[in-house]
Amino acid sequence: MEDREPFSREIELFDRYFAGEAEDFRSLKLDIIFGTPSQRRVWTEARKIPYGQTAAYRDIALRMHHRGYRFIGQAMNKNPYLIVIPCHRVIGADGGLGGFGAGLELKRFLLRVEGVIISSD
Repeated sequence: MEDREPFSREIELFDRYFAGEAEDFRSLKLDIIFGTPSQRRVWTEARKIPYGQTAAYRDIALRMHHRGYRFIGQAMNKNPYLIVIPCHRVIGADGGLGGFGAGLELKRFLLRVEGVIISSD
C-alpha cells in the first residue's frame, strides 16, 4: 500500500475540486522552475482566474501589457501543472474553447466540473 500521507493535502484539494466544490489551488505553493520568465508570468496570471470563471487569451495579454495573444496560448500549452494552473479557464475572445494541450474534451470536462457553459458546446 502506498504512503499517501505526504500528499494528503493535495488529495483533499483534488477530491473537493472533482466533487464540484470551488477550489482554486492557490493554497498550494508551486516551485515553478520550468519555462521561461515570460511563460511563468503567464502561468502566474492564469492562477488568478477564479474557479468557475474564464478569461480570454487577449485579457491575459492585456493584463500583462503583452501584445501577443498567441504567445499566451503557447505558454499555456507548456503549463506543467494542469488544473493547478488553470489553463482550461483560458478561452477565445469569441467565447470558444480555443486550444488545450491535453485535448479539448478534457478542457470541456474541467469547465463543466466548474459549472462553466461554453457557447460552442
